[in-house]
Amino acid sequence: FSILIFVGSHAYIAPYYNHFLFQNTNSMVLGLFLGAVLHVRFFSKTGLKTYISAASMCWFTHNNHFVPILLPLLTLASLHRFYPTPVTSENQMDKPEKKGVQKLFFIAGWGGLVIFGLMAHGVALIPSIAHLKAMLAIGTGMHPQYSGEILAIFSEQWWAQTFGLSSLYDLPPFLRPNKGTKLIETIFPFGITAAFIVLATGLAMVVLSRFKPHTFPAVESVKKSWHLIGLYSALITTVILYAPIGQGGNYLQMKSAHYLLPCVYFIMLLPLVILFRSSKNLWLFFRNVKKSSWEFIFASSYMTSLICFAVTLMVPRSVSLELFGNQNDSAVIMHPSYFSEVKRIKSEDDKAFVLLEPRKPSDTYFGNQPFSGNRVVLTRYSSLQKYDEVKKVSVNAFPSDFIEPEDLPHLWSLTSNDKKTWKAERLVFKKSPNVYFTGNAYIKNYGPKHRMNKLSPFFDPADQGMFSYLRSGTALVYFPPGGPYHLEVKVIHRDETNKEKSDRMAEDIAKMAKAGKFKSLTSMKQDESIVTMKFLFEKSDSPRLSLVCRYDDELLFNAQLNGKDIVAK
Repeated sequence: FSILIFVGSHAYIAPYYNHFLFQNTNSMVLGLFLGAVLHVRFFSKTGLKTYISAASMCWFTHNNHFVPILLPLLTLASLHRFYPTPVTSENQMDKPEKKGVQKLFFIAGWGGLVIFGLMAHGVALIPSIAHLKAMLAIGTGMHPQYSGEILAIFSEQWWAQTFGLSSLYDLPPFLRPNKGTKLIETIFPFGITAAFIVLATGLAMVVLSRFKPHTFPAVESVKKSWHLIGLYSALITTVILYAPIGQGGNYLQMKSAHYLLPCVYFIMLLPLVILFRSSKNLWLFFRNVKKSSWEFIFASSYMTSLICFAVTLMVPRSVSLELFGNQNDSAVIMHPSYFSEVKRIKSEDDKAFVLLEPRKPSDTYFGNQPFSGNRVVLTRYSSLQKYDEVKKVSVNAFPSDFIEPEDLPHLWSLTSNDKKTWKAERLVFKKSPNVYFTGNAYIKNYGPKHRMNKLSPFFDPADQGMFSYLRSGTALVYFPPGGPYHLEVKVIHRDETNKEKSDRMAEDIAKMAKAGKFKSLTSMKQDESIVTMKFLFEKSDSPRLSLVCRYDDELLFNAQLNGKDIVAK
């Protein structure tokens, strides 16, 4: 069952092939804790090396928000100290010699637990209250790097992430709707229902196990039985206390669900270990127990639901593997053309500044390697910071913030339009206008859409355009020498039915326009969910790259030049 669930859960496997190194390290530490708490005393040489070293790995990698997950397990491990130890002639003889050492480790162990407890409260639990407030206020969590809309708590997709039926990147808008994504969403109710039955019947089995001592082999100690129940209780406590921390946006919800998945799966599987301590007892139980007893009813329901849940997990996993194999998921194969184009850029321009457009998040890890010693900025799937000379601090920044006017002659774009072969292009050599996006995420030419408010008396159904999806980022327009250019930009909040969000978008863009962020802007107006901006770029003998939109939320973007769409390439 462990193999079926852990390997079958695409959400659990996702951090590994998405190269979330620190998250994978945290999962390894959590697995180490889960295996150690039943056998390794916290107040011992081995315990201190195991627990303190492992917890320090989370601290030193700045994943201090993960420490609270480990605290209940650390507490459980520390309870070894209060269990009586059988006295033998061997340990009785060694007792005087080890008494001082044991006392030292006892003090050091509790001191370490207190220190990490204070750290957790200082660096994790206090910020978690801010996340909780943002959740209650339906905020967006991280700013200015947008972390997505908050999934409705206890909604179907929220539970699907909690039980590992899906990950954030398995569904739109990160994957375009297709038969696979529809099948994944269809399976959610079945998997969630099975998971709840497993949890409910599993809890009933744990309670029954304490009233049926004969279900445990006689040779097993009561201490080990209570340790398993203690581990079960500690994991439930961890999930309940930690879940509110990661509610500051759907990206944070995804990461929180990933962190807690091992705990959730252990909660689902431990009742099987607690009630049936050996495979022999499992089969004997179902053969001998009365079919009308509560034990049989709960155990049968538990086993059946667990099988159904494991099978349900295989559906999203299979769909994702098919996408994975066809390079439609997060898998990455770097075509030889990528390296040949990088080599060409270096040979033609020793001052090249490359705008590298990753096809998917994994490109951000492999794409930088050939550019060693050169200037390159990833246009999406990255979180960047820039040093503010005025404030003397590092601030969050978009990729376009690193482009200076003097960089334009050496600016290159490296993209893959067919998701396989790569092509590099020097911007100043382009003969036609083009749109360039930078930011957290974007999808060029997402789909056609009306450019006017449908409720307007002047609505023209023929006025449609190709819109691109942009999440927390910027849009820039390149113009070759010439002009004048009359540009019209339309932006629509992705949740266009939400008037409050549309008004907030219009207000934020207006503030940036007033601050002079958008050069050559001549007018701006809002019509319900649609914001229209008009630009006039005078005739010029030099090429230009101009910022025309910037926003820290989700929106749809369209640009037209002389009534025709500028299709992003």
